[in-house]
Amino acid sequence: MILEPDGTEVDWFVGYSPPPEKYQEQVDRALQGVDTFQSLSARFAKEPKNVEIIFKLASKYNRRNKPEKAAELFKQVVALDPEGKQGTTEFSNEKVSYTQNAEFNLAATAMSSRPLT
Repeated sequence: MILEPDGTEVDWFVGYSPPPEKYQEQVDRALQGVDTFQSLSARFAKEPKNVEIIFKLASKYNRRNKPEKAAELFKQVVALDPEGKQGTTEFSNEKVSYTQNAEFNLAATAMSSRPLT
């Protein structure tokens, strides 16, 4: 977790996977304020219909295991860009639209919260 001197949360990272250079790059970007939870939240407040910002913020909540908040934002991505034309992200080493990835995350959340029989 990265905090401001006053204790305000800037960003967090859940887990680690090699190589260490990638992790260092992630920390450096956070220290520069690039796509942090804090910066994305501020941008979302100013641009509440920006699909890229909403998607990235939803992904932050998803990685932090906040499925309700993530789902709310992923649903906004799908509603704002149903045809998936407003940008892409990487998923399993392939480029997919924010919308496709949001739909996948919504389905995965639904399946994981389904009661076992």
